[in-house]
Amino acid sequence: MKSGVAKTLYAVVTALVLSAVTVSALPPVVLSKDASGVITNTNLSLLLKVNPSSDATQRFIPDGSKLVSDNFVLKIDDRGLGTFRGFVKFVTPDGKVVLGGVLEGVAGLTVRREDGGDSRYPGHLVGIIHLPPVNTGSGPKITTTPVPTTGSDKALSATDSPVPNVVEEPVCEIIFMMDLMAQSASPVPMYRGHLDGLVTPPAPPPPPKVMIRSDRLQYPPDAPVMAIIENGDTRAIQGHAFYSYCTIVRMERLEAEAWKPYAMCLLTGGPAVVIKPGERKTVLLPPDATVPAVKDPGTYRLTLAFEVLDSAGTPLPDPHVAVSPPFQVLGPDPGRVVVAS
Repeated sequence: MKSGVAKTLYAVVTALVLSAVTVSALPPVVLSKDASGVITNTNLSLLLKVNPSSDATQRFIPDGSKLVSDNFVLKIDDRGLGTFRGFVKFVTPDGKVVLGGVLEGVAGLTVRREDGGDSRYPGHLVGIIHLPPVNTGSGPKITTTPVPTTGSDKALSATDSPVPNVVEEPVCEIIFMMDLMAQSASPVPMYRGHLDGLVTPPAPPPPPKVMIRSDRLQYPPDAPVMAIIENGDTRAIQGHAFYSYCTIVRMERLEAEAWKPYAMCLLTGGPAVVIKPGERKTVLLPPDATVPAVKDPGTYRLTLAFEVLDSAGTPLPDPHVAVSPPFQVLGPDPGRVVVAS
């Protein structure tokens, strides 16, 4: 039975974890990481590496992430037996907390013994990381109807009975297995092992606030189109200049109810173009006056394929596409007469 202090700490860490992590309704996925690092009596810091054969958390816990605990407690007696407990967080290389929970387990024992074999295993830690359930207090009240009685019993009146508020908490159940690296020359205890379990992925971040539009809704067939890109996000983005007219913008024409690329670049790659947070960028299609601007009449739109950059300027793994409202390229003016001499 946990003490009242322990229960309070459990509630505190749960609230902190849930406030730091955006929980989603996505189904649980497999977490499978190789781990190595420092575990002392009061501290835990493990570097994580993806197990490519099983892990499905690379999107939000990439290589280079860490499992850390600042209030870890490991107690081992003279026999090499003991227990450990701590509040742990999964932290990405850029310092973002994406998952957390309570780690607790035993030291000096193994769960992989043969029938009748010795369960003692010096230097071995085995435990589980889980997110404790959340008690949010009383939920909605349920009104009961009066129950008629006879004799001297007083009638039971209608009451408003509060019921516990049951919430669907995220899944975080991870098996934690570590072994002491006895041959390590480090002055602090070094461990190596594995983390394997099921976790609910955090909700994906909202799409970046990036917009693209044309400067007009109608164009003559020989007029260049001005694409206007606005990065309303707090992060920089980048596109690559190998789309229409070798720019970062892809112009598409509606043909047979399908959008087809128009005036695409013959290059297979192009330079990256960075658009800073809050920046407004214009792209002229075509960008060079020496390139004919004449386009076929019809319905067009503009798209921008881009990547969001992290604080170090590294592209994040999930690409995005911004799409403009459609616009029209008109046919030749029938009143316009061209006389050839």
